[in-house]
Amino acid sequence: MSVINKMLQDLDKRQQGHQLSNITSPQMQYMGRVGHSKKSWLIGVVCLLLGALSVYAFQGINKQDNVVSQPQPQLEQQPQLQASQAQASQPIATTELASSVTVPAVDAVVHAVDIALPVDDPVAQVPVTGVALGPETEIETEPHPQSVAEHKLTPTPEPIAEPVQAAGKMAVTEVKLTPTQLAQKQLIMAIDADKRADWSKAIEHYNKALNLDPSLHEARKQLAALYYGQGQLPDAAQVLQQGWLLYPQEFEFTLLLARVQQAMGDTESALTSLANIPDSHVLARQKWLAQSDLAQKQGQFTLAEQAYRQLLQLEPQQGKWWMGLGYALDSQQQFAQASQAYRSALSHPGLSMQATAFIEQRLNQLGDSQ
Repeated sequence: MSVINKMLQDLDKRQQGHQLSNITSPQMQYMGRVGHSKKSWLIGVVCLLLGALSVYAFQGINKQDNVVSQPQPQLEQQPQLQASQAQASQPIATTELASSVTVPAVDAVVHAVDIALPVDDPVAQVPVTGVALGPETEIETEPHPQSVAEHKLTPTPEPIAEPVQAAGKMAVTEVKLTPTQLAQKQLIMAIDADKRADWSKAIEHYNKALNLDPSLHEARKQLAALYYGQGQLPDAAQVLQQGWLLYPQEFEFTLLLARVQQAMGDTESALTSLANIPDSHVLARQKWLAQSDLAQKQGQFTLAEQAYRQLLQLEPQQGKWWMGLGYALDSQQQFAQASQAYRSALSHPGLSMQATAFIEQRLNQLGDSQ
């Protein structure tokens, strides 16, 4: 039992013995001497006054002790709400308050809170809200930021407003792809089919891609190669010729077209295609190689001579080019120049044993053997 409660009990006992209501009036007996009666009456009045003063003094001391004994709450500590006694005879027991506390009367609780905390204490400024009068009074208190040790006030949770999502309409918008984008899709499918060795599907998708975007040069060359591999040489030649007509500066189509035409046995068309490649182009060397071979087979030795001379300007140390030039001159019956070209061929590397044997035999025939 706390010291305060003990003092309250002592005060309670004293009040029972000194309250004015419990003091009985002294029996006044008639005494023979008047002076003695007055003296007794004065003593009784003084006793009554002393008794009343004692009661009030103890009550004042009790209230002061009750207020002083309460520890001053610190801002850094948790606030503690302790209600003082609603009645002088019984102390209020420590009770943990929930968000809604049922008490018999509002005024008693509010009065107890006002006595327990000083007015100037920041913790004492806890507002009491939501008082509902009825058979049982329900009090809701707003929470302090820190939890209360003995008298914990739990706030009533506020309803959380959930976001209301407006019902939206899903609109399906048709996205139209450009021809270039469609061509890329076809190209991807063609490459995939090519990897799977599905040649027919690959050819189909390459054709669709080129119809949408003719500038896909690599796709055109791959399509021509597929046609060539399938033995469809006219289709391969048509694809390449169309590419060269659409893009005249793409001379690789012309070179490939000449090879397909050569494979088809159309040497004249192949030589015509090769003639479209400029001598200054990067593909000129391959042009001259093809021309020298085709012209020699076709019997166009003048054209073959020109092609070999162009090759010798690029690679003068190549023995086979000298041999080709000698043969082109020998075929044109320019024997002196042919013999000189044959001798140059023997003095440079790059000749096979069969080529060397042929040159030596031909020089013997020309009467210029060594």
